[in-house]
Amino acid sequence: MQTHPYVALLALLALHACGQPTGPGIDGPLMFAALIDDSPWQPDSQFRLALLRPGDSRFYIQGAERIDSLTDIRIVLSGRFRGLGPYALGGETSENVAAYFAADGHYYLSSQDNPGQITFTAFDTVTQIVAGRFAFLGVRPYDGGTLRVTEGRFRLRYTFRPVTPRLPSNHRMKLSKPSPPPALGLAQSGWALQLMRGR
Repeated sequence: MQTHPYVALLALLALHACGQPTGPGIDGPLMFAALIDDSPWQPDSQFRLALLRPGDSRFYIQGAERIDSLTDIRIVLSGRFRGLGPYALGGETSENVAAYFAADGHYYLSSQDNPGQITFTAFDTVTQIVAGRFAFLGVRPYDGGTLRVTEGRFRLRYTFRPVTPRLPSNHRMKLSKPSPPPALGLAQSGWALQLMRGR
C-alpha cells in the first residue's frame, strides 16, 4: 500500500516532537527579519513566503523588500526538511543553502567553509505555521566579498502548493557580474518556484 506523501511528512514531524529547540513559537504575528551587517532588515509583508513539498520534504523560505520598480533585496533559505532542530547552511552544492540578494545587484551565498545555520523551532499542521531562526556568512562567489546575516527569525504560514511569489520581475544584475546559480538547486528538485535571475 502506498503512503500518501502528506501522511509521510506528518509522521516524520512526529518523530521530532521531543526536545523542541528554543526560538520563535507558533503564537504571535507573522514576521521575517534579520540583521544585515548589524543593520536591521525586514521584508515587505506581501513578499514573505514559506513552502514545503511533502514528496521529498523540500523547504523554501523567502523574504523580499521592494526598493523600487527595478530592484529588491531578498533572503532565500532552501533545503530538505526533516522536522524541528538545526540544519547547516553550506555552499551552493549543499543540501541546504542560504542566499542574500542585494539591491546593487551583488549576491551572497552561504559558505561550505564557514557554514551558517537554520533552526526550525515550531511547526504546526493545524494553523500551518512554521517558525525558526537563522544566521549565515554570505560570500560573493565571484570576488570573495562578504556580509553577515545574523539574528534571523521568521514565523510564516506555509503552503504545500508550489506557487509563484509576488516579487518584482525586473530585478537586474549588472552585466559585469556573472548570473546567480540556477535556482540554488531548486530547478533540479522539480519546484515550480524558482529564484529570479538577472536578465
